[in-house]
Amino acid sequence: MSSLVSKLLKTLFPSQDGRLLCVGLDASGRTSWLYLKVLGQVVTTIPTIGFNVETVKHSDCSMTIWDVGGCDKIRPLWRHYFQETHGLVVFVDSNDRDRMNEVRNEIQALVEAPELRDAFYLVIANKQDLPNAMPPREVSERLQLPQIMASRLWTCLPGELGNEQLMNAHFDWISSALRHAFDKAKQTQGPSGAHVVAAPSSFADAPTPATSTAAVGPSSDGLGSVSSSGSSRGLDVLERWLQVEDEPDDEFIRVDVATVWLIHRLASLVLLHDMIINDCLTSGTFSNAAEIGGL
Repeated sequence: MSSLVSKLLKTLFPSQDGRLLCVGLDASGRTSWLYLKVLGQVVTTIPTIGFNVETVKHSDCSMTIWDVGGCDKIRPLWRHYFQETHGLVVFVDSNDRDRMNEVRNEIQALVEAPELRDAFYLVIANKQDLPNAMPPREVSERLQLPQIMASRLWTCLPGELGNEQLMNAHFDWISSALRHAFDKAKQTQGPSGAHVVAAPSSFADAPTPATSTAAVGPSSDGLGSVSSSGSSRGLDVLERWLQVEDEPDDEFIRVDVATVWLIHRLASLVLLHDMIINDCLTSGTFSNAAEIGGL
């Protein structure tokens, strides 16, 4: 019984050594990238209305990644995920030249957010496998990243659908940036010894960011399916909000992220419970729900 409770608590409240926010315009490839890491295969995704959240381990780092929807009416909700974020993964569709100005404006807004003043930035020039995709260096120039990022820790790396080698390079860089952030945080502990959670404000001794132009062919992976995560409460708020023509006020769209995340976890357990019952009934193991008893 104790082991079951322990597993349940770990499922609902996983350890969060690092916190990442994964953003980008719609159809930029954020969710496919996240679940390539989580599931090890390319999945069929749907537009994210709300968020997906997964805990990922790479090298010696554990990180919780929040993948937030990128359509224009959802982007004002990004700011509710800024608190205690160590770094951002910003996805750019390298083949979509028409929206580069829009991407640059969104990155500028992220950099100017007070909550993200110490965060590091990994910009992924995605969809490099498409014939008209801009290379990472051109993407960096079009977005004016050197000017916008200034002294922040950042880099721009290539990305391709299903390319695990490039994905691992992304997580190698993220892990290094997290270790750097934690080392800096330890050096800035308060007099009481309390650990400072925020990422460092100065990266003077960090290596100079470099834009990688490595090209690696796409890998072949199986296909699956995944739906966007999120509680019914969170989706209800978004659905009502999307029907409003004008931008809602803060009181309407204020969402307690921790509460929504907890509801999301509980909803996942309820869904698993229903799937188990349905499987038992369809397989003929039990003739009716009453026989399942403990389930």
